Amino acid sequence: CTEVYAAMEVNHADGTREIEQPFKVDEALLQKWMSLAEDFTSQAGIRLAFVLNDILEHRRHKVATKEGRGMHHRHKNWRKNLAINFGLALLVVPVTLLALRLHYRVPGLRLFRALRSHLKI
Repeated sequence: CTEVYAAMEVNHADGTREIEQPFKVDEALLQKWMSLAEDFTSQAGIRLAFVLNDILEHRRHKVATKEGRGMHHRHKNWRKNLAINFGLALLVVPVTLLALRLHYRVPGLRLFRALRSHLKI
């Protein structure tokens, strides 16, 4: 709405704003508003499709539960994801701390020289 009304409002020297009466729409403004309407309609359609898909999935799960058979969600197992994240943290955190300690000891571009001498490359 702000993009539509901002084009209509006229700023006065005393700081007030108002819409001129009668308001005249030129071709450029009409095209801009048509483009905005198309964009907003597309976004609304995408959001509506998402909500309707969730409703359909819920109905399928509800029917399957009544019939005594469960349906798997498309969501992944949280325990597996937690284990993967923990494993990555075990690798990333020590490497990051080592890099920061080396950078603290040897600031600047000499970090690579210190790393090479530390790793004996």
